[in-house]
Amino acid sequence: MVTNASFYRLPNGTLSVVCRGVFPQRALPLVAKVGNIDVEGISISPGAQSFTGILRRSPNTGDELVVRYLPEPPIRTGVRFPALPVA
Repeated sequence: MVTNASFYRLPNGTLSVVCRGVFPQRALPLVAKVGNIDVEGISISPGAQSFTGILRRSPNTGDELVVRYLPEPPIRTGVRFPALPVA
C-alpha cells in the first residue's frame, strides 16, 4: 500500500505527511498514525497514488507510519519518522 512517505512543515508550522503508493477510494475510511499521533484531514489524490494529511504534534523519532481502512487490521509500512523531510 505505502511505497514511501515524506514529512515536511507547512508555512504555519503544522507538520504534514505525504504518502505515496496505492490508495483506492473505498467506502471504508482510510486512517493513519505515526506512533500514537493520528494523521488528520487525510485526502487521497485523484489518481489514488498518494495521500496527504497533517499531524497536530511531532511524533517521536523512529515512530512508524501505520495505515488501515477501518475496520480492517493495521498495515505496518516500515516508514519511520522522520522520513526524508522535504524542504
